[in-house]
Amino acid sequence: MKSSRSILFVLIMFLTFVSVTVIVFKNASSLLSDQFFTVLGTGAQDMAVMVAGQIELTDKDVEILKQMEYKDIAAHPANQQLQKLDQLKTFQEKTNCIYVATFLQPDEVKYYVTEENKNFYRAAVGKPLNVMWLLDAYMGEKNTEQGKENWQEYYKRDIERYSFYSKKDKKALEEKQTTYFCSYDDQEGKIITAYAPIWSKEGRYIGLLGIDLSIESLENFKNKVFICLSSLLIITNLTLAAVLAACYYKYMKLVNERMYCDPLTKIYNRRYYKELFFKELEKRKLSEEMLVVVMLDIDYFKRINDTYGHAVGDECLIGIASGVEKSIREKKGIAVRFGGEEFLITFFIKNFQEAEAVMKQMMTEIIQPDFTTDACGITVSLGAHVVACEEIKKENIESFIKKADLNLYQAKNNGRKQYCVTQSDKLSCK
Repeated sequence: MKSSRSILFVLIMFLTFVSVTVIVFKNASSLLSDQFFTVLGTGAQDMAVMVAGQIELTDKDVEILKQMEYKDIAAHPANQQLQKLDQLKTFQEKTNCIYVATFLQPDEVKYYVTEENKNFYRAAVGKPLNVMWLLDAYMGEKNTEQGKENWQEYYKRDIERYSFYSKKDKKALEEKQTTYFCSYDDQEGKIITAYAPIWSKEGRYIGLLGIDLSIESLENFKNKVFICLSSLLIITNLTLAAVLAACYYKYMKLVNERMYCDPLTKIYNRRYYKELFFKELEKRKLSEEMLVVVMLDIDYFKRINDTYGHAVGDECLIGIASGVEKSIREKKGIAVRFGGEEFLITFFIKNFQEAEAVMKQMMTEIIQPDFTTDACGITVSLGAHVVACEEIKKENIESFIKKADLNLYQAKNNGRKQYCVTQSDKLSCK
């Protein structure tokens, strides 16, 4: 239960961090996008104001331009003045076109939306095209054959000189204000359109000077930045997950050590036996044939404590636990300090003779001269019972331990410092 709660706590903390990070990143991305658009839009707007201040048109020029064919306005001095702006690298790389648009009176309207062009204008049939480009500078490449062809094609169809204003356009035109907004062009992708009012030399309001600024490449750059930030976020979260997992693993290991390990001998304690012992046996019994259940008791341990003191007695317990673990390490063994000087030990074997061999090794490891046990002259008695793995059931464990305990008493009655092991009716004491 505590383990489940710990996992849930770590999971909730991780999901909370991820959620907060995603929300912060989303808001930051939105803010960056707004700032990105604002900076570009303000720059395009300032550019429109600057260019509008450089264009000099008289009222007569305006009337002449209205009467000219689209293909002819490219040669007009004012249009050529706009065209020269493509020599500036800033304009050439980002600006699609610069134009001067004026609003036509109803009697000046020349074209309407028809069945043939309704898809081009994306408007209802019959809508008047009441906006005219007085000037329209193509800012694309003109020095190559393809560029020349594009330039000639740009001014070829007279009707494309006309359009109608959206609500944003109309508001800017009527209020004579500088503004900018974002739109989408089928060929150029995302663009920022900036407007600045323009007047004739005589002071009559002509219309708007517009600049279409392509931001598709800049948008791609911004998206790449966001992708990098997203990748960094993912890496950060994965790193955090790994750190949390490592912390959780260390935490659970510490919890298990405190809950299920004997603080003195560092082997499992009685609580482990009650809560996890059978589950661990179930895991370890796969592909094995027999289980050996051993009860180990230190001979005359009270005498050791009384003669040498409890500190030496503790060292003896530590030494015995170490020897037991060393003996059963390769046999999928489990060692539990069952209480005081008693130990419960289990390990897996293939046959009865192997059980006796491990018991002998265990007794040898326990009384090694480097242990305090030898200095104290300490000995141990062992009782063991061998069962087939298919007999391992939770309800049978206590009976296995009782049989091992009976064999332990048999070893003690036989003079101690020996083991007795049984399998069914077979008994061996040495």
